[in-house]
Amino acid sequence: MSNSASVGVPSLHIPRSHLTTESNKTGSWRFLRPRYDEKTAPCSAACPAGEDIARIEMLTAQGLFKEAWETVLQENPFPAVCGRVCFHPCETACNRGEFDEPIAIPAMERFLADTASRYELKPHLDQRSPRAERVAIVGAGPSGLAAAYFLAGLGYRCDVFEKRAEPGGILRWGIPSYRLPGNALRKEIELIESLGVHLHCNTPIGRDFLQKGTPDYAAVFLGCGHDRRLRLGIPGEDLPGIVDGMKFLEGIRRGEVPRLQGSAAIIGGGNTAMDVARSVRRLGAQAVVIYRRRQQDMRAFADEITMALEEGVIIRELELPMSIETSPAGFSLSLQAMQVVEAASDAQA
Repeated sequence: MSNSASVGVPSLHIPRSHLTTESNKTGSWRFLRPRYDEKTAPCSAACPAGEDIARIEMLTAQGLFKEAWETVLQENPFPAVCGRVCFHPCETACNRGEFDEPIAIPAMERFLADTASRYELKPHLDQRSPRAERVAIVGAGPSGLAAAYFLAGLGYRCDVFEKRAEPGGILRWGIPSYRLPGNALRKEIELIESLGVHLHCNTPIGRDFLQKGTPDYAAVFLGCGHDRRLRLGIPGEDLPGIVDGMKFLEGIRRGEVPRLQGSAAIIGGGNTAMDVARSVRRLGAQAVVIYRRRQQDMRAFADEITMALEEGVIIRELELPMSIETSPAGFSLSLQAMQVVEAASDAQA
């Protein structure tokens, strides 16, 4: 027993409370176990499509690329598209950003879609038994194609009617090819068609469609898009050569816009304006964006503005177009300088 005193015993730190048992009653907590709450991950909550991003990341990290791609397809039929052009609010909400920087979620989604395309992977999608009902979908843009995709998964027979020669809507005609290559979109449309969706292009729908279509279709989905131009309300905006931004981008996609020289004025500060300005630079002209407010107030996404500036686009802020006139050199634009003033403390928004 005397030798036991020489045996080294490690000192243990025993936690203790500095409160009395009157306020810290051990009986209420000493035997409790941790409680696990399942909540939607912030990235998934911020995703407009509601993708299970945490699961997609886990499968990708394990090298299960096909399974990760199929997980994306459960909520989103356009991973190749969204991986390139989505404004990625998921990254802003990513928990990893609190530690160092967010996960590059769109890049991961693009990688999965491109890998599936490269190796011609065929997804295993849950598709219910065919139903007798047919659904007519007017418009082969992103909303119409997505509706057809999910309805086909539920077993409905879908006919998609598109007035243009090719499907895709704004994805095909309104987004420049340097941002969204046509092949990436085509692959995802082919996947939708493989589910039994029938596309009818060059098929404009008249006013009597509902009367003629109602007996044959159980429902009609209208995904016509919104391509009506916003007018400036200034003299000269209807002069020949003044082109709406979306029509300009569509003309480029169709190969109808030649190489440009000199400079081009782009009025507006949204994402379409940035696409037009960057396209003008690629066509050989100087692009000048005219915006009535400050650059920091522009509606375009910050990364779109940054890339435009890096490519040499000039942004003239706080200038309001007043009129457009023809000149020997082309067009002259009358501008009014704007000023920023501090709002009164009692001013209402």
